[in-house]
Amino acid sequence: MMNSGILSFLVFSFSKLVVFSSPLIVLSLLGSESYVLTEQAISLALLLIPLLNAGMTPAYAYYVIEKKDIGFKHNFYRHLLICIFILLLARFIPTGQFESGGVYGVFISMAMFLLFFGFLSITYKCKNDVKRSSALDACPYILIFVFIILNYILPIYAEVFVLSLGVIFAFITVKVINSNKSFLPRSIFDFSGTLSYYKKGFRCFIVSWLAIAVVVVPRSFIPEILTVEDAENVYLCMRAAAVLVFGFQFLQISFFTKLFGLSRSGLNILWCSFWMAGSVIFFVALLFVESEFISWAYLYTLLWISVAFLELQVNRKSKEWNVFFLSFFIIPLLLLFFYIRSFFDFSLLSLFLLLFYVGVQLRWVTDLRLGLSLLIFPIVNSLLYWVFYA
Repeated sequence: MMNSGILSFLVFSFSKLVVFSSPLIVLSLLGSESYVLTEQAISLALLLIPLLNAGMTPAYAYYVIEKKDIGFKHNFYRHLLICIFILLLARFIPTGQFESGGVYGVFISMAMFLLFFGFLSITYKCKNDVKRSSALDACPYILIFVFIILNYILPIYAEVFVLSLGVIFAFITVKVINSNKSFLPRSIFDFSGTLSYYKKGFRCFIVSWLAIAVVVVPRSFIPEILTVEDAENVYLCMRAAAVLVFGFQFLQISFFTKLFGLSRSGLNILWCSFWMAGSVIFFVALLFVESEFISWAYLYTLLWISVAFLELQVNRKSKEWNVFFLSFFIIPLLLLFFYIRSFFDFSLLSLFLLLFYVGVQLRWVTDLRLGLSLLIFPIVNSLLYWVFYA
């Protein structure tokens, strides 16, 4: 058992090292402009993914773990096949020629990689399989690195690479649909039960998209607000802070089924333990690290982890519409990033949006009183950030 746990941790650590280092290798090989473009493309791809998967990946745990509905898998993989074809069309039809040097080509290609391996990864997360799920999560970053290098050598190589992978992804998906006995005797054109699955999927989608938007949209605006050098520094700080996200992901996959069925008292204990430890580190960092980039990246990451943790509980309790209606006004507020020109204003707006969304999630995962009490931890940390850098 111990050897299995150690092996899982090693595979997970290596996979996350790939995720962490791939953009940094682009920086060292191709320079700051390519690095910033890569980070921006990844952010845009993360925004597009929820729109494409229509909530099918977050709904997977609900149907497989909570409802034990095997028939859902048939629709799950068929939807993946449809999305692959959509991305292939989006990659080549709009331009009418091979144009992969800009952010559009990179982010559409990254979206296809993230989508395909994300669909496969969730199936292993629901089995607490750290090794396979983490390895699958790392694959998109390896592929986008290869794509960028090929594009640098000769753009046509990158285009052939993406087209070949798209065909391979589609072929694998069709094979899974036709060969997996758990789907029952259905053809790829059997749409029975599809509507009910998409209703739940849509509810999961609106929560997932809001969660990703409130986390990723600020990342996408960093190159528009800062110089290339400062944008590079901010992205590097965020990459360093992302180590915390990797730790959370390892624990989440290892205990996925238990977290999905977490009790209210268990949520309370986990939340308080996480934020108490995080607050101590944050306060020490404010005293000894004279960089608002690092401080913001750390606090931003703590809130990012909180959003991801609570999203699982929102989907499990089917509180998606409640969360959506209370946090809908966040969408127009995201447009304010177009008018911001200083990093301090940018950091305050991004933290405010994350805080508000976390508060809404807590309200429906617990209740109003407990939610407000748990929200005190991130609010105090955000106020400390404002005091130190105002």
